[in-house]
Amino acid sequence: MWKVIQYIRGTATLTILGASPEMALNRLAQETIGFWDLTMLDSFTYEITLLWKDYPRAMAAIQHAQCEGKLKKLSGFKQTFRGLGKRPGIWVALLAAVILPTVLSQFVWTIDVSGNETIPTQKVLQQLEEVGVYIGAYGPTIKSQDIKNQMLNRIPELQWIAVNRSGGKVQILLKERQLRPDIIDQKQICNIVAGKTGLVTKVEVYSGTVQCKVGQTVLQGQLLVSGYNQTDVNLQTSHAQAEIYARTWRKYHVLVPSQETVKQYTGQEEHRYALEIGKKRINFSTKSGILSGSYDKIVSRQYLTLPGGIQFPICLVTEQYLAYETKVKEVDTETAEKTALAAVNLQAKNQMVAGQVLQTSINSKAEGDMIAVELVLECEEMIARSQEADMFSGDGPKTQKEKDTP
Repeated sequence: MWKVIQYIRGTATLTILGASPEMALNRLAQETIGFWDLTMLDSFTYEITLLWKDYPRAMAAIQHAQCEGKLKKLSGFKQTFRGLGKRPGIWVALLAAVILPTVLSQFVWTIDVSGNETIPTQKVLQQLEEVGVYIGAYGPTIKSQDIKNQMLNRIPELQWIAVNRSGGKVQILLKERQLRPDIIDQKQICNIVAGKTGLVTKVEVYSGTVQCKVGQTVLQGQLLVSGYNQTDVNLQTSHAQAEIYARTWRKYHVLVPSQETVKQYTGQEEHRYALEIGKKRINFSTKSGILSGSYDKIVSRQYLTLPGGIQFPICLVTEQYLAYETKVKEVDTETAEKTALAAVNLQAKNQMVAGQVLQTSINSKAEGDMIAVELVLECEEMIARSQEADMFSGDGPKTQKEKDTP
């Protein structure tokens, strides 16, 4: 603590020269002038350190003792910053360094959203902006409880949300509502029927009476698992549940153009620059109109980021324009087949409840200015479909004789 006081008040280091420098030290003590760091350099020379405010009195005391005092160095706050008086810009910068963090921390500069899996972050940010939480918003006006209530009303998929503000950063913590699985009404009598014609490869029945077996060919709509079970004593009913897989075949006819338009870059490039501050944009390029010809536009943004990962809504935008020309290119058969195969594979997977494509056969031929691609996909997929049973239709309970009839 004493060293801090010394630094603030300032110190002076003196060299005392004389035939008897001890008399000068005694004189300083008589004048109640405090000093420290006493160093004997030789028999006629001592060095001491004292407070800068005592320097004039110390020099007078040393002279009265018939000795000579010389100032060796000055230390302390005043000595360190004495040159700043001639540089007001530095004082302004120091003042700004103290004030700006305090002022800037009152505004929102970053918004961090976490905990969302199915809800898009952009949707959350859009709703937050409508309730007053956005880049540049005045922090003290953000009331966490009010924001929470409004966001829960605006996004029904949310189960819980927390809004925490720390300086210029707002942290949004989300918990999404868990969708309840479909509840099966066990009192409802349902059968399992084939959703597609195929060759049965796997049968797993959880409830109901099985009406098919592995290796059997079934037709679309055919009864696979019955919700009825007729015994000699009574009639039992259930909500049939099963997973039944079968090999199926899908046939597609796809027409692919025999010519396609492709880009060929000329090597000509143009760059434009801009500064974005929040939602404001300042263009630096003199050319801001629409370019003549065909260009691909590539945009990159470099945000102002402080140590620690704090990102400000200030970024340098670089727009790169690549000129290109278009030309017509002939499509070969192999390319047409790959294009058609990718499309039908995606369509087949979207149509399946569960399963996979086992193998594919492809044939193609030219048809005018098109290439006709014939594809047959062999798949293994789950064909079981639940269907409400009707006792008075063909899916009702079977008699013993009907059961024994192949």
